[in-house]
Amino acid sequence: MPPPLKEMAVIKTIQENLQISIAAIATKTGLSKRTVDRAIASLKEKAILSRIGAKNNSTWIISKSDL
Repeated sequence: MPPPLKEMAVIKTIQENLQISIAAIATKTGLSKRTVDRAIASLKEKAILSRIGAKNNSTWIISKSDL
């Protein structure tokens, strides 16, 4: 089952820029920062999304390519 639409919007935005911030994701998708936070938490829980690196120099990792 594919992720919900808000999660898909977050994934697609991250795919365009793997170093994008949560605030920038919110701006690009038109979602609130809190909604983006919830979507990212859900994606991390499902092991679809993770982030590596220091706070100011981190990169998103999308684990499942079959979205």
